[in-house]
Amino acid sequence: QVKSLTEMIRPHFMYNTLNLIKWSAKLGDSEGAADIAVQLGKLLRASVSMKEFVTVAEELTFLRTYLKIQQRRFEGRLKVTVRVNAALYGCCVPKLILQPLVENAIQHGIEMRESGGHIAITGVCEDGYLIFRVKDNGQGMSEERQREVLARRDDNHFGLYNVHMRAVLNGDAECGIALHSIEGKGTEAILTLKHWEEAPHYD
Repeated sequence: QVKSLTEMIRPHFMYNTLNLIKWSAKLGDSEGAADIAVQLGKLLRASVSMKEFVTVAEELTFLRTYLKIQQRRFEGRLKVTVRVNAALYGCCVPKLILQPLVENAIQHGIEMRESGGHIAITGVCEDGYLIFRVKDNGQGMSEERQREVLARRDDNHFGLYNVHMRAVLNGDAECGIALHSIEGKGTEAILTLKHWEEAPHYD
């Protein structure tokens, strides 16, 4: 089941990125288009990697590359802070486990606001678990909308359901995603993962 969920990963931000490259080229920003293409290439190499687990440091490198593209897309309207305890850097996590949380914050929180917004990403280790928080100051979601976002399972939006299930299956009942949101004020996604010093192996 873990392998199946990992293979479902089809980050649809790639379609948006290709569109961004197209429009950059049409508007004559060849340097911008080339830079975005380079960043996308890095993301593609990472996303098709055979490794099902990566270190937190590797996951953050992938995330920062993704954010470079998004910040270019938002033309200065997207501010991001990342504060992950350095003690976590060598720990192992399922690949592409943080990017969907940030993508969700952008899609459901920041994207519809003309002024853009701010996303804060933090990570700590507590009692044998890694706790990551992705908080935005976007438009927020109703309780019903939060349930919909967590439950989406279609091919185009594997989203948080996939992340939640991989967290649980690679951990225990304490693992997974919790959403806290206030309409008009923002959303916080809290991801709890089992603390793995080495990647688990499955037969």
